[in-house]
Amino acid sequence: MIDPSGLRRSPPLNDPRALCAALDLGIDPQDRQLQASGLTVRCPQHGGVSCSVTRGSDGTVRVRCFGCGFVGDALDLVAAARGLDGRRDFRRVLVEAAGLVGRQARELGRIDVPKDHGHHQGVSDEDYDTIGAYLVDALSSTVRGAPHVAEYLLARGIYGDAEAAGVFGLPRDGRALAASLLAAFDRAKLEAAGVLRAGQGVLDWPAWALCIPWRDRFGRITCIQRRRLDDGRPKYRFPRGRAPRAPFGVDLLADALNFQGPDVEVIFVEGALDCLARRRIARERNERAVVLGVASASDPCAGLPVDLLAKRTIVLALDNDQAGEQACAKIARALRDVARRFVRARPVGAKDWGEALAGAPQ
Repeated sequence: MIDPSGLRRSPPLNDPRALCAALDLGIDPQDRQLQASGLTVRCPQHGGVSCSVTRGSDGTVRVRCFGCGFVGDALDLVAAARGLDGRRDFRRVLVEAAGLVGRQARELGRIDVPKDHGHHQGVSDEDYDTIGAYLVDALSSTVRGAPHVAEYLLARGIYGDAEAAGVFGLPRDGRALAASLLAAFDRAKLEAAGVLRAGQGVLDWPAWALCIPWRDRFGRITCIQRRRLDDGRPKYRFPRGRAPRAPFGVDLLADALNFQGPDVEVIFVEGALDCLARRRIARERNERAVVLGVASASDPCAGLPVDLLAKRTIVLALDNDQAGEQACAKIARALRDVARRFVRARPVGAKDWGEALAGAPQ
C-alpha cells in the first residue's frame, strides 16, 4: 500500500536536486542558482526558469514559482511535470511518484487516496469546460431574456466587448435554461459544477445575474464567475472549489501580441469587467495595448503567462488603494527578470511608482 506522506519523504522525492533531475526540469550540473536548501529550475507549468524547489524544515520538498504562482509539494511537482491534474489524477500521480522511488509494479494496484486530498473540484476540468461552453452558448441565444443585464452592460459601455468575451446575463426566468441543461448533461455533474441547485433542478444563482467565463491560455473555461446587479452581498461569487487559473483575457494574449507587434504594452487591471472597460478605452485611444484582468488583488500572479510577457512594457493599472499597490508590487516582482519596463498608472500627483514598489511588501 502506498502512503502519500511516506512518498514525500522518500528519495528522490525528498531531495530537491535529485527530484528535479529525475523529472528532467533542465538542471545544469554547474547550476549557479543553487540555493542553501534547493535550487531554481524551469517551471513545468509555464516554462520560465523561475521555480524555486527547496526542502522544508519537515524534510519534504516545497515548490514555489515566482513567475506563474504555482505552489505545492513534491507530488504537485510530479503532477505538473507529467501533465497531470494533482487532484483529479491523484491516483496516477502516486503511481508516477512511486515509480521514481523504485516501487515494484505489483504494489501500485493498492493505492489509498485520502478522501480529503486537496479541495473538492466537483467535476473534472474537461467536464467543466464542456458545461461552461454549453452554458455560454445558451446564454448568448437568450440575451433578449435578460434586459436588466443588457442595460447594465450598456450603461458601462462594454456591451459589445462583453458579448465578444462570452459574458452574458441569466434570464429572469431560468426554467427553460435549466431544462435545456438537464437534457444535455447528467444532473449530478451540473450540481457538482455549481450550475444547478442540489436536489432541486433549478439554476443555482438567480440573484447573480451576470455570468463571466474565465479561461486559461488555451481558451478552456476553468470557472464561471457570477455578479449581482443589485446591492446585495457578496457582489461576486465563484463556484465552490474553483477559481480562475489565469488573468481574464489571457486566451487572446498571444494572438494580440503577434498582431500588434513588439512594442505593444500589456495593461493589468483588476477583474474581468474592468478588463473589458479598459480594452474599450484602449481601442478608442488607438493605443497599442492589450489588457489583462487579475482575479484577485491578494493573488495577482496566479497563472501569469510569463513567457508571453518577456521584453514587454507592463502597465500596472490596478486600483489606487493599499491592496492595489501591493498587488502591483507582486506582479512587478514576478516579472522583473523578463519585462522591459514597468509603468504605474495612477492619478497625477501620487507618489512615484518606484517608491511604491520599493516600499510594498512581498
